[in-house]
Amino acid sequence: MGRGVRHPGGLRGADMTTARPNGTVSNGTVSNRTVSNGNLSHGDATHGDGVHGTASHAGAPHGGAGDGAGRNRVPDRSGAAGAVRGIGAHVRAVTPTAAQAQADFRALLNVLSRPGVLDTVKRADGPAALAVAAGLADVEVPTSVLTPSGEEHWAQALHLATSAPPAPPETARMVVALRPPSAAEIASLTRGDALHPEHGTRLIAAVETLTPHHQDPGDRNDHGHRRQPGTRDHDDHQGNGDRQGNGGRWGPSGGQAEGVVLVLRGPGVPGVRRVRVTGLPAGVFAALAEANADFPAGVDTFLVAQDGTIAGLPRSTRIEIENGDA
Repeated sequence: MGRGVRHPGGLRGADMTTARPNGTVSNGTVSNRTVSNGNLSHGDATHGDGVHGTASHAGAPHGGAGDGAGRNRVPDRSGAAGAVRGIGAHVRAVTPTAAQAQADFRALLNVLSRPGVLDTVKRADGPAALAVAAGLADVEVPTSVLTPSGEEHWAQALHLATSAPPAPPETARMVVALRPPSAAEIASLTRGDALHPEHGTRLIAAVETLTPHHQDPGDRNDHGHRRQPGTRDHDDHQGNGDRQGNGGRWGPSGGQAEGVVLVLRGPGVPGVRRVRVTGLPAGVFAALAEANADFPAGVDTFLVAQDGTIAGLPRSTRIEIENGDA
């Protein structure tokens, strides 16, 4: 078989057509390496009879004592191995199971079709916003991750978990903001146009907390019942009806007096809804309102709190800021 052809066993190269059960390549001349029990060790060639040559590393398992020279020592890669293990843990932290990705996707559809209604996704070991993005990104979705200084490994974890190609914010189809984006960054996002609004960027922004500002008249959940104050409007993923979070209360105690109150109007909103957001300055929402001024072009936005609470701000929603620091 010709050079460079991949064989069923995963081997590459010329004159490699048969692999023995212990991993030894046996049907030709393979120079400068011996494959044995899955390990690759330098030494004499393995000949057609499959007998291992003499290894040259000191203490090598398949040969006599080595010459001890520094050039024959196995390089220490413990640091690199630790880095690989570290990024692997981050990848696992943001990768949802198939069932969870489906459940989270239903929650995302719910909040995008009903702006200002809060739902929940499964709480992640890593940044919750990144776990949401992992369920939406793939190899065809150029993605930009805005990270705080020193947290760049989360961007690498998302790209490894999803195979989404990295891209700058201005050309990305999806932007994940683990830090507050600037007004200039939001203004640079792709918005699509009247004929192709689907080309607009999807923004997933991490926030600290999300809470309803008050109970809006006529706001009912998916079961046709009026939502009760202190309960989340959420289809339980196990089919057990509406689920309460944080002991039936919205957000952390004592946090109601802080943050930005957003006044939302538009399709999917019966009258008006108000949502209090902490963790993003008012200037971010002012920039979003400007980016969505030319509907149907615009930016669809998901807000994701670390406790798993989510809210949707589609491009069709009119955003006003009732109070908050810029």
